Amino acid sequence: MADTTTNLTAATTRSAGTHASAAGTSGKTTIDDTVVSKVAGIAAREVNGVHSLGGGAARAIGAIRDAIGQRDHGQGVKVEVGEKQVAADVV
Repeated sequence: MADTTTNLTAATTRSAGTHASAAGTSGKTTIDDTVVSKVAGIAAREVNGVHSLGGGAARAIGAIRDAIGQRDHGQGVKVEVGEKQVAADVV
């Protein structure tokens, strides 16, 4: 990783005002837990036979939220995001 940074810096210095191509470098994308939970919730609701997710109180609050147009797509889904994997608990 240090070699890539050094090479990119050297290429930028030599170019005298032009941008160096970063085609050989890679970055890190971080996806927030709430985004993963919403995607998992939407996918779970698309399964035939699934009416709603969450416990009794969560479903009651969800019904009120739906009535006013503020649907919580992550309701009933708990996620843990690691470096390379995601664990999703759907209730």
